[in-house]
Amino acid sequence: MDAPSKFTHKKMVGIIPLDGFQDNWQLPYAPYLAPIADGITLVENAVLHCAFVGCKQIFIVCEERSVKMLRRHLGEWVEDPAWWYRNTATPNGYRLQIPIFYIRMIEKDKRQRGSAAWAIIHAARVANKMAAAATKWSMASRFFVSFPWSGINFWEFKQHRNATARNRNFYFTHKGKSAWTNEYIPFAFNQDDLRAMKRNFSAKTTLTYKRIAEYVPNDKSWFERLPVEEQHSGRHFTIQQLLEPVNNDSYKSLEINEYYNVYTWDGLRHAISNFQFRRPKRRFLQSGQESRILQRIGVNTDE
Repeated sequence: MDAPSKFTHKKMVGIIPLDGFQDNWQLPYAPYLAPIADGITLVENAVLHCAFVGCKQIFIVCEERSVKMLRRHLGEWVEDPAWWYRNTATPNGYRLQIPIFYIRMIEKDKRQRGSAAWAIIHAARVANKMAAAATKWSMASRFFVSFPWSGINFWEFKQHRNATARNRNFYFTHKGKSAWTNEYIPFAFNQDDLRAMKRNFSAKTTLTYKRIAEYVPNDKSWFERLPVEEQHSGRHFTIQQLLEPVNNDSYKSLEINEYYNVYTWDGLRHAISNFQFRRPKRRFLQSGQESRILQRIGVNTDE
């Protein structure tokens, strides 16, 4: 089902790619569980990025073996920060839950094109398919991508909440750097951009065999295998290559005061030494004493 050309809402879906990265940290745990500040991990910081900019859903692309651990660490929802400090007679009645979905790349895709760029496309496609199962009018008007390697204080996004709500297309920058320069800085894109990125990915990546358009008739087999070094180039597709067909001239640019690329050990070390923020004191993120499992609809719990 195609997305409608004009939307009657401003639903934004958050995407956090945890799979598709190659790391050599040699840690006894997943690198996105490393701390970035007092009491908060890299993946928790990325989840709060999505919550602060106004996402209605969050899709985390991870390995299947990590889902149980992430659900225990993050839960199945996070509170919308826009309602944290509103003065109401019944504050608990106005708490908004942002559901978190854990999805994975299928094994065939992971072998042939398993990069962070494809993880972003895959998450957006899954979000569209889930929404289209109900109605096409519930599909997202835009997607917001945040990385666990975005060394940004999540409180910085609070001052940009009005701008991210008003502008359909926006991206964050820091001293001229952005995702268009291959930095792990959050950005948003719409449904038209998604289609352009999928076409670009398909056109510039290879699988095992040559494309039919590249075939030259001869006496050999119809299928001609590519050299090993040229096969499955999608596994090395960068974020900058993914965004090549997206023209951000009409996008709203939002400046970030402090950013570190924590995909590198030096970047993580500088972020930990310079950041002063802490984990929120209120129960907006899951704590060790609570369970954040979404209530199931249509499930009989009396048995």
